Amino acid sequence: TSSQSWSEEQDDVTVAICLRDLEYAARTDLGYIVRGINEVILNQLALFPNIVVYPSKSPQGEYFKDITDMLSLDKVQLLRIRRETGFDGLIYGQIVEHPDEDGKEQEGRLSLTIHLVDFSSGRIYFTGTLQGEFGSELLRQLETKIAAYADALLHYYSCSLKVTSEPTGAEVWIDDEKAGVTPIDKLDVKDGQTKVQIKMQGYVPFETRIELKTGQKAVLHVQLYKYSLTATSAPL
Repeated sequence: TSSQSWSEEQDDVTVAICLRDLEYAARTDLGYIVRGINEVILNQLALFPNIVVYPSKSPQGEYFKDITDMLSLDKVQLLRIRRETGFDGLIYGQIVEHPDEDGKEQEGRLSLTIHLVDFSSGRIYFTGTLQGEFGSELLRQLETKIAAYADALLHYYSCSLKVTSEPTGAEVWIDDEKAGVTPIDKLDVKDGQTKVQIKMQGYVPFETRIELKTGQKAVLHVQLYKYSLTATSAPL
C-alpha cells in the first residue's frame, strides 16, 4: 500500500493576449467597422478578469510585427514563442466587403477572417471566416468564438501540481502519459479531474484522481512501500 499527503492553494492566474488591429484594404471605408469589431473583442475579453490584453502597438506586441507564417508554425515553435514573449495567445485577422456572385462588393456585407492562436498549448485554436452584415448576428458569432477561446486559455493553464515521493526518483504519469520523475516542482495540468500515477520498480504503484479548479495549485506527496512477499510451507 502507499500513503499520501495533499494540499491546495488558490493563486491568481494571468493570461496575456496580444490583440492586433484587423487588416483591411486601405481603399475601402471600413475603419469604423474595424474599430467596432475591436471593441466587441475587447469587451468580451473584459468579462474574464484574469485576462490581460496588449495591443499590437504596445512594447510587448512589437514581437508580432511580422506574423505572415504564424499559422504554419508547429507545436514546438508556438511553445517557444510562449517562452520568449510570455504571451498565451494572439488574436488577429482581416476584414473585407463580401462580394456577390458577380464579384461586385455588397454594401454592408462583410467577410471577417479571424485567427485565434494558443501559444501555451502550441496550437491554432481557431482560424476561419465569419460572414454577414455588420450587425448583431455577425457580432454574436464573433463573441461566441472569443468567449470560447478565452475560456480555453484560462482552463488549460491555470492549474499546476507539485509532486514529491519517498523515495525520490519515482515515475510520474499524468492521464497515462509520463510527465517525469520525482521531485517535480510544477506540472501544468488541466482543470477538472486528472489521473495521477506514481511508479517505481520494486514498490507498490500509487494511483489517485485529483480535481482542480481555475487558479488552484496543489502539492501531492506520496510515501511508497516496497513489495513484501510472505512465504508459507507445510510439512511433508
